[in-house]
Amino acid sequence: MNRSIAPFAAGLAAAAASVAHAGIVSSTFDANTEGWVVSDSMLPPSEISTAGALHVLGFGNPGGFIAVPDTFDPGEAAFVAPAKFLGNKTGAIGGTLLTLDRRVWDPPHNNNPQQVDYAYDITISGNGVILGYDLPTTTLRWSSYSVDIGVGMGWTNLDTNQPATLDDITAALSALDDLRIRANLNDIGVGSGLDNVVLIPAPGSIGLLALAGAVCRRRRR
Repeated sequence: MNRSIAPFAAGLAAAAASVAHAGIVSSTFDANTEGWVVSDSMLPPSEISTAGALHVLGFGNPGGFIAVPDTFDPGEAAFVAPAKFLGNKTGAIGGTLLTLDRRVWDPPHNNNPQQVDYAYDITISGNGVILGYDLPTTTLRWSSYSVDIGVGMGWTNLDTNQPATLDDITAALSALDDLRIRANLNDIGVGSGLDNVVLIPAPGSIGLLALAGAVCRRRRR
């Protein structure tokens, strides 16, 4: 190998190893549901039933996306992440936890004055600690969200109903056993489509940022 490019090649290899260790995971839903299911609750202890998510080929941001099947109508539905999103995710503390795309998928009821909007759009849990986060308004068009995790960043401990502390966040992410994203946005079943879910630990290398950027660039603006 040319000596002048050997250090550069070694650097690329090190960056790739760093990225693999960092554990970025993603679901773009271009081919299938990638193991995501739909639950009848945003809170794991309250879950009674689950079903496979509906895969919609096309109309995503871009490509495919997932939604709630017509045969599954529990009211408070949530998309539940597969195993690859779980485990020790403490590397996300202080960095970007999630990026995702969402849109309203059932617009006829969107302005019903009797609707009751659910409180939290994302929940994460681990070691018996459940934290919730509320996203900005989802629209009829695809909207992209970036959710940071850390003290003072909008997360709530759902047991105490107080802002999440560093101990809360560390406990949940050190053994993350559940990640949910709101599927029905309110009590009259206004559903949402979900696309491009990416779990990104706190950025620490050029390779890590490049991989995250590659996923972000596929999104339609």
